[in-house]
Amino acid sequence: MLLLNNQIYTNNNNILNNIVNQLSNLIDEKNNDIIIKRIIDIIITINNLIKENKKNIEIIRNDINNLNDNINKKYNNLKSEIISLVNDKWKKFINKTVQIRSKFGKKNIDVEGGVLSNSTNIQIWDNTGCFNQKFNIIDNNDGTVSFIMGEYAIDCTMGEAKIGVNIQIYVRNGSKAQKFKIIDRGNDWYSIHSSINSDFCLDVSGGVGENGRNIQLYLYNESDSQLFKFIE
Repeated sequence: MLLLNNQIYTNNNNILNNIVNQLSNLIDEKNNDIIIKRIIDIIITINNLIKENKKNIEIIRNDINNLNDNINKKYNNLKSEIISLVNDKWKKFINKTVQIRSKFGKKNIDVEGGVLSNSTNIQIWDNTGCFNQKFNIIDNNDGTVSFIMGEYAIDCTMGEAKIGVNIQIYVRNGSKAQKFKIIDRGNDWYSIHSSINSDFCLDVSGGVGENGRNIQLYLYNESDSQLFKFIE
């Protein structure tokens, strides 16, 4: 676009210099017919110059609009990449075995009694290092993950997403009840949202950080009882 502007400036300057020369030549001209003809030629030249510059202005305006569009696209792409990098930090835990530690009470999500069977309850408990506090995070390739322990997955009871729905383990079945979205809340803390309705997330019931406290679904409310950290 800069090259076009320089070209336009050069062309305009040459035309204006030509007009000035023609006007200078009229000073000594005695023949009225010639004077009139040259004046008409000058007027035509000026009109053509105006028309050409209108076209050039439109070209420049379009170039500027296209440039702005390209800048906006690059900005939005860069913004998306940055947001993705920030929000997807949790992806480093994909296919890894982790403890899911509650910020509220700093206890781990725990399969009650270490019993691996359908409908076994999920609670929080002091870190024991035992298998019933270790989950493998599996990417479902649809923006969700599942938390797996052997043949079982963390599961929303009855496949529902509403206040107070109990969280349990159940044999893996690929249903939405076993799929969750992880949202970065800063400083390596995350909220874990149901794919059935992402308004609901895992929550330490009653907001009390003591052993045996139940894990349920609850509307996201920014409380510590809904924040978790992944510990390898």
